[in-house]
Amino acid sequence: MNHQLTNTHIEFYQKNGYLIVDNFLDDRELAIWREAVDEAVAARKNNRLPYNTAKIPAKAQG
Repeated sequence: MNHQLTNTHIEFYQKNGYLIVDNFLDDRELAIWREAVDEAVAARKNNRLPYNTAKIPAKAQG
């Protein structure tokens, strides 16, 4: 994984809130991440986090 963001990338992210980077991970890196995510999901099993429990300050809501 060796990518350098350009100003165009940064501007796109600031405007859209996401960025797609083609070939960000090679096959080996992707396999490592896939295994890590699978292990994390298996470890959590049915231990779900509470939904919608965060309290947002009124002025942050607009």
